[in-house]
Amino acid sequence: MNLKTGKLYCFIMLIVALMITPLLAEQQPNVLIILTDDQGYGDLSLHGNPHIKTPHMDSLGRSGVRFERFYVNSVCAPSRAALLTGRWPLRTGCHGVTHLREAMRSEEITLAEVFQSAGYHTACFGKWHNGAHYPFTPQGQGFETFLGFTAGHWNNYFNATLLRGSEPEKTKGYISDVLTDETIGYITQAQNKPFFCLLAYNAPHSPFQVPDKYFDRFKQAGFEDNLAAFWGMVENLDDNIGRLLLENKGAFPNDRTLFIHNGIDEHNKWPGAVRTQQYRLVRKIKGAAAGSSAVNADHTVGAWQLYDMIDDPGEKKNLAAKKPDVVEHLATLYDEWYADISTPPPCFFVGAPDIQITIMVFF
Repeated sequence: MNLKTGKLYCFIMLIVALMITPLLAEQQPNVLIILTDDQGYGDLSLHGNPHIKTPHMDSLGRSGVRFERFYVNSVCAPSRAALLTGRWPLRTGCHGVTHLREAMRSEEITLAEVFQSAGYHTACFGKWHNGAHYPFTPQGQGFETFLGFTAGHWNNYFNATLLRGSEPEKTKGYISDVLTDETIGYITQAQNKPFFCLLAYNAPHSPFQVPDKYFDRFKQAGFEDNLAAFWGMVENLDDNIGRLLLENKGAFPNDRTLFIHNGIDEHNKWPGAVRTQQYRLVRKIKGAAAGSSAVNADHTVGAWQLYDMIDDPGEKKNLAAKKPDVVEHLATLYDEWYADISTPPPCFFVGAPDIQITIMVFF
């Protein structure tokens, strides 16, 4: 669940610069954001992986702008909240991945709502993970069209039952293929009005399920099952991205296509990190920091670690003992930021405009 590439707020500002400004012009460009889940920096042939083939993702990277120090939150939902709002996710009420900690407050202004106010159609296909109850759902956050799921994890990637709007719908085929088909159909039909579309694949997030032809290539090369499936899922995504862009080339004459691979703690102040253009200051706790197994463990926090991200991007040399003044300064900034950013969780809403009957079950 790691969006593994630059400072998200900078990226959001670039989205605004690239996309919102042209809305004022006579011709409004179509906008497509492609998001993959748990794909890391090394899971692209563009970045030197000799085993995997991702020509379509590579092409987007070579022909576009790449953010090579793109730091975001360590888990999924806060990263998505930041992408959609351009704000620190804690300001949106999102600070985890389960138990409503993944939900954004409904009053947050999302990219979808901004585009919608400019006369755009808006659609989201795939994984949402920023709230399962209205108004935290895609429909409550500016997306007119939705096919996908609102949870952070889906157990079956073949013939999955997804939500179309708020109604369950049985699909046929592999989930990444289904989401791509749906997006292609949506773009094809969007003839007379500009659109903003978020295609949020859940692959290559677990469970590691993929059509045999993708798995077999890596298994026959000697890789263990999970890695063979994971890289197979990435190559399947690349094929889908290729046909999506090829079949809809005319929809993006100005290349308004963004590709992001997604790669904060729920209970604890730590782990936390401070990043400047040169340094990264971080400290860690023992045990799980996020997910259903996370518990409060701030009392186990270790000492600050300081790394020079220019000379040591692999974070091999801890400079904390050699540069205590830098550690003290950045640690103070972290404490000030944490105090400022901490907000209570969003309220819980029951029901939705398109659902006439709401059934509540208590366990």
